Amino acid sequence: MDYRENVAGPELADEFYAELQFYFEKAADSPESYSARERDLRRVNLKRFPCHFLFRIVDIIDSNWPQGDEAGHDLLFQDL
Repeated sequence: MDYRENVAGPELADEFYAELQFYFEKAADSPESYSARERDLRRVNLKRFPCHFLFRIVDIIDSNWPQGDEAGHDLLFQDL
């Protein structure tokens, strides 16, 4: 983020971060909507910026994580 802010200014950096956050949330809400590629990695392309991120759907078994309806892939994206 610092690189983008230094090169293009804080406004563009904020727009990049907002778009990245939007796609993190979109992928967390419906991870299966992105097709699996090599080694079960899924790719999300940002629309405005020439960037992407990869993610993998994993099963997390931990008594400290929410269960049932509260469980979800979006937990993997918290605090990013």
